[in-house]
Amino acid sequence: MINKVLGELFPALTSSLDETTLSKQFLSSIMSDFGIEDAQLDDIVASRKNDAEEYTINTRKPYVDNQLSEYSSFPSLINYKSMGYRSCAILPIIGNGKVTYILRLLSKEENKFGDDMLRAVQLVSAFFGFSMLYKAEAGKNARLAGYFDAAFDSSVPQLLVSQDGRIVKANKDALAAFGPAAQKGEKAESLFGVGFGAPIAAPLNVGRDINVNANGLQSIYRVSTRKVGDGLLHVSAVNTTGAALLNAFLGSLEENRDIYLLVTKQDLIITSSSANFEAVMNYPNAVSRNKRFSDFLKESDARNLAGALLELKHGHTTVQLNLLAGDHIVPIKALFAQLPGGYLIVAISAEADAYVHEAEENISSFIQSTQDVALKVDRLGYITECNLPVESVLGYAKDELLGREARSLYCDSKKFDEGIAYVRNGGRLDNFYVDLVKKDSAIVPCVQAMRMLRGSKENEGYLIMLRELATKRELAHLQAELKKAQSAAKTNDTVSKQKSEFIYDITHELKTPLTNIKGFSSLLYEGQAGELTDGQKDYVKTIIDEADRLVQIIQQVLDAAKLEAEKVRMEFKDIDLKSLADNPAIKSLAEAARQKGLEFKWDVDYNVPGIAADQNRLLQVFVNLIGNSIKFTERGSVKVRAFLKTNRTVECDVVDTGAGIAEEDKKKLFKKFYQASSKELTLKENSGTGLGLVITRSIVRLHKGKIGFESKLGSGSKFWFTLPVNRQARKRQL
Repeated sequence: MINKVLGELFPALTSSLDETTLSKQFLSSIMSDFGIEDAQLDDIVASRKNDAEEYTINTRKPYVDNQLSEYSSFPSLINYKSMGYRSCAILPIIGNGKVTYILRLLSKEENKFGDDMLRAVQLVSAFFGFSMLYKAEAGKNARLAGYFDAAFDSSVPQLLVSQDGRIVKANKDALAAFGPAAQKGEKAESLFGVGFGAPIAAPLNVGRDINVNANGLQSIYRVSTRKVGDGLLHVSAVNTTGAALLNAFLGSLEENRDIYLLVTKQDLIITSSSANFEAVMNYPNAVSRNKRFSDFLKESDARNLAGALLELKHGHTTVQLNLLAGDHIVPIKALFAQLPGGYLIVAISAEADAYVHEAEENISSFIQSTQDVALKVDRLGYITECNLPVESVLGYAKDELLGREARSLYCDSKKFDEGIAYVRNGGRLDNFYVDLVKKDSAIVPCVQAMRMLRGSKENEGYLIMLRELATKRELAHLQAELKKAQSAAKTNDTVSKQKSEFIYDITHELKTPLTNIKGFSSLLYEGQAGELTDGQKDYVKTIIDEADRLVQIIQQVLDAAKLEAEKVRMEFKDIDLKSLADNPAIKSLAEAARQKGLEFKWDVDYNVPGIAADQNRLLQVFVNLIGNSIKFTERGSVKVRAFLKTNRTVECDVVDTGAGIAEEDKKKLFKKFYQASSKELTLKENSGTGLGLVITRSIVRLHKGKIGFESKLGSGSKFWFTLPVNRQARKRQL
């Protein structure tokens, strides 16, 4: 994609187009090649900035919001959302060490601006920014060339400055470069800044770089001074703006791994290179300079390059090469542009082309393997590939459709044209009803999906998926089966509720006698009915312990039954997850972990807002998950982390380094009364009911959240669940 965009822009960037025309062509290429609905370019000096753009200018970093909503961080982003856009990216274009333009990209798709796309757009923008600065500098140099003069035996601006800091004489180059500011009698200090006040006892340091406003353009001059007798100062100024721009551009590529920039002499001796080229070649501190570029190529590539340079036309040529980078080879596509006395080499990693080729092969494999009708159509609408289902659905042999216009298969060809236009502009077409015409002229109702395929030019086009709709008889059969299934489900639901209510009632009744058993046993143990022998006390202690265990089991069964019978009342309020760490239940778990020799950590990200939850039930979730982690972890740690997953959702993770969960247990883990069969997860002395995770899942669902886990036997587990953000708390935080 980078190569494609640069290929389109390079002729314009190296042409004599004015800045306005160049900007329009740049934005047009960005929108068409990256599938973006709107792209805007603002000069930060000439245009007014909004809040998000001010942030980008101040931080010099891109700002991306891939899910525009009323909760977006800046008011301007909320305005974009109200205009129908779903994703926004604001990128700074940096030139000469400062932000010169702001590029604003807007898309009607969510999550449009991924890392790969942003890197590609930044690279293309860097070239654009460099070109704009270079054009400004080239224009200035062209104007100055008309005033070239050999006064003072030199072709650079020179001046004589008197003891009181006023210009005595200036050569034509100085007058051309600095304009009226270099006229006789003007103060040199107003032109060069500081260092020219009277008396001339401490002139400027030799070779000092100064920003000079020369004829309305900011330029960099290397200024040298020396005394001429006792009353005059000789000043010479060498324009180094071009070198500074090149160094700034080289610096902007240092962190990019896909594009390298080099400047060579006519014999390909490297005089300058970007830092990332040194890195990929494993050369520290610019060791590659003064080496020949062809020395880094295979012999065959070096010969091909020599031939290509001999036939260099229109000022530039592109060559496919392989860099010998130490013990590995880096395939590149290199653009060679003619410079006075040498070449500018822009080398782009060709690995991206390999990825595109692999993706194209995967699409072809998918077309042949799917059971739906699949058509691959080129940019002009002709079928280039299809699969076997076309024979049974449409009655055509595959070979009959290749090279045929796809629109000819549609009863209403306008629907095909409208679909193509929609996806070409970045849309995604799904579940669109169309009627196709079979070979025998029969009508086939279908549902259609359509996508645009982007890649190499010869493989660009569209993928069309078509699924034949069921007949009325099949639909009636399915409706009857659905009605039957709904009736059975309703019966099962009624039976399930009755069972849950029965379990709830019976377990509730069991609590009373158990309470009496535990109470009288405690009185016996304490000697209220007379002193007991040690043996008798051991028996009574066993009764108390088993009663406690039975109470716990009954409580879990009761909770599960209440949740299933929908007899749970939830009291939602604003809860701060940070302060929840001080709850006695959590502190007790932390102490249990430490006594077992485990590290326990409760970590809540700084930007997590309040959540809407029932605190007692939420604590029950944490106690179940953390308790399980402590129970099945012998060494290592148990860590709890909460973070903002989306603008409306908080995720809580409980991660341990314990025994993990076997594959055969994962599918049954949330079933009632199920306990893992792996010996590492079955502790006879602490065997439970198998209801803890069932209760936990029900509580999370009552909070409108989701729960899940990731685990590998022997490598620990991560249980996670989500909770909704309290919107009022979120607004207060913003």
